[in-house]
Amino acid sequence: MFKVKKVLNNNALLVINQENNAETILLGKGIGFHCKVDEVLMDIGDAKVYTLKEEIKTSINEVDPIYLDIASSILDEVLKLNPDANQTALLALADHIAFAIDRMKKGIDILNPFSKDISLLFPNEHYLALNSRDLIYNKTGYRFNDDEISYITLHIHSALDKNSVAESMKNTIIINETMAMIEELYHIHLNKDCLSYSRMLIHLKYMFARLKKNEHLKLDMDEYVSTNFTQSYQIAKAICHSIEEKASLKIPYTEIGYLAIHLERIRSTT
Repeated sequence: MFKVKKVLNNNALLVINQENNAETILLGKGIGFHCKVDEVLMDIGDAKVYTLKEEIKTSINEVDPIYLDIASSILDEVLKLNPDANQTALLALADHIAFAIDRMKKGIDILNPFSKDISLLFPNEHYLALNSRDLIYNKTGYRFNDDEISYITLHIHSALDKNSVAESMKNTIIINETMAMIEELYHIHLNKDCLSYSRMLIHLKYMFARLKKNEHLKLDMDEYVSTNFTQSYQIAKAICHSIEEKASLKIPYTEIGYLAIHLERIRSTT
C-alpha cells in the first residue's frame, strides 16, 4: 500500500510505501488523476516504482515531473540492457536534464572536453544516450548537443555500473590524462579516431574495473616484458604510479607488465 504525500501531476505521485515507510515515486498514465494527499492506494496497476535515496529526497519538489517522465523512459531502455540496473538513478538523471535545459534557456553552453573519450569508454551507454536526444526534444523542444549527450551517457553508466556519476567522471579524467601522458612520453600524437587510441582506452577502463573489484591478473608477464620491452615497461611503471596517486589505488605489479604490452603495440605501430 502507498499513501499519497504529493500529487506531482496526473502521471506522477510522491508517496510513502507503508511497508517500509520509504518515500517513493510512482509513475504511470493517469495514476495521479483525482488523487488526494493522504489517500491510500491499494492497487497501483502497472505504475513504475522508484524508491528515493535519503540524500536526494529534498530535491524531488524542485524537479518538474516532465523530467521525471523523460528520465523514466530512458531508464526503461537501460533496464532492457541490464534488468539489475540501479533505478534510484531516476532523480539524479531527471535533475540533470532539468538543469541542462535551464542552462539552454539562458543561452549558457557547458562544454565537455571528454565527450569523445566517454563515447569510446561507454559505447552501449552512449548509444542509449544518443537515442534519448529525440525523446528530450519531443518532450521539451530543446535538442541536446554532443557534450550534453556525453553527460547523459555518464548517468546511464552510473545506473548500469552502480558507480556515482562523479566517480565515473573522475576515472574518465584520469584515463584522459593518462593518454596525454603516453603521448608525451613517447613523443607521439594519437588520433582519437584511431584503433590504437580506443584499444588503450578500453584497456585502462577494464584495469580500473579490476582494481575496483580487487581482481588480479593470472598471467604474469612482468619479467618477460621488463627484459624485452624495456622502454615501454618503464613508461608503464610511471603511468601506474601516476594512476595510483590520482585514484588512491594500489596497482599490482602484474598490471604493469600487461599495460606495457599494450604500450609496446602503440610504440611499434605509431
